[in-house]
Amino acid sequence: MIPFVGTMLTAKVLVIGAAVAAVAITVASAAAGVIGYNKGVAADKQRSDLVITTMQVEAAQKLIAANALVKQQSDNLQATKERAEHDLQAERDLNKRLRDESVASAGAAERMRQRLAAAAAGGVAAGDDSVTSCRERAAAFGVVLGEALQAHALCTADIEDVAASYRAVRGSWPVVK
Repeated sequence: MIPFVGTMLTAKVLVIGAAVAAVAITVASAAAGVIGYNKGVAADKQRSDLVITTMQVEAAQKLIAANALVKQQSDNLQATKERAEHDLQAERDLNKRLRDESVASAGAAERMRQRLAAAAAGGVAAGDDSVTSCRERAAAFGVVLGEALQAHALCTADIEDVAASYRAVRGSWPVVK
């Protein structure tokens, strides 16, 4: 019997050894799986971080480009505004000069009207009033009328020039209400 017990004991030791070896292999395999899983998680995190960083860089570049475009458009609007303000000031200066000329012309016209009124009154006695003096006064009135019509034509032309200038300034103004 003793040889049988030794064989049985050897078989038990072999079974226990095989079980321990199987457990060791299973533990080693599980550890390798956990390590592999952790390596995969780390690699996924690195890829995710790279994608996020790339997206942040692209977004920053797009923001820089958009800001540059906004600045360019703002600069263009400012330049247009400055040109329009310059044109407006030039028109204001021209209108002031024309207004001053108009006031001077109105003064000259008033003096002429006063001379005409004096001439119409004749300034002569009824007995001295003759056909010749009437003709002279009529000729003077004709000259004055010619000058008045000429001044009227010039004023009309000036008004058309001012209107054209106004339309040009209004057309170049960036905001029209």
